[in-house]
Amino acid sequence: MPRVRAVIVREQIHYRVVRPARPGRAPSPPPDRGGGGGWFATLLGFGLCFLIAVGIQKLTAAPPVKETGRQVVIETRITSGNRCIVQGVSINGRVQGDLLADSGAPDMWFPVADLSKLNIARSGLDFRPFGAREGNVAWVILNTVRIGDFVARNVNAGIADGKEFHWRLLGMSVLKQGRMEIHGDRCTLTFPRNA
Repeated sequence: MPRVRAVIVREQIHYRVVRPARPGRAPSPPPDRGGGGGWFATLLGFGLCFLIAVGIQKLTAAPPVKETGRQVVIETRITSGNRCIVQGVSINGRVQGDLLADSGAPDMWFPVADLSKLNIARSGLDFRPFGAREGNVAWVILNTVRIGDFVARNVNAGIADGKEFHWRLLGMSVLKQGRMEIHGDRCTLTFPRNA
């Protein structure tokens, strides 16, 4: 029968079962599983759940789009790298990650890894050599590009398989349907409300 030792530490009782020894062996205590810290682990768990919930809320939060009368206005802060990032763009019915508003790109551009997000099968695409950074490029037509209540239809886009190409560009094929203004550290895109 196991022996039980009770140890009183700061008015808390901790029990430890000491297993009887087998013939010819010394008794071995059970493995040390730590102890205490239950409140800390609980607090840490709640903190992680909170951070995950806030992160999910930020990922699913509505884009900074204002719809005023007949216009859709997107205001964003210019990044430290002097880029105008647009959030909440939906392409072919699927919300995408951040896109870079690029008035120097004639069309929209995506890395080949985004094909599943765009709901496009790679097997039907014709990739051809294009440039050092872009690698091979296939041209597609996106059915819809939606920002709030603005929808651009039948938009040209390049899909690049270059290893160094990771940009998602909102190019002139969409931007020319509205207006892009820079004021200090603010970038404002304005589109007609047509959805």
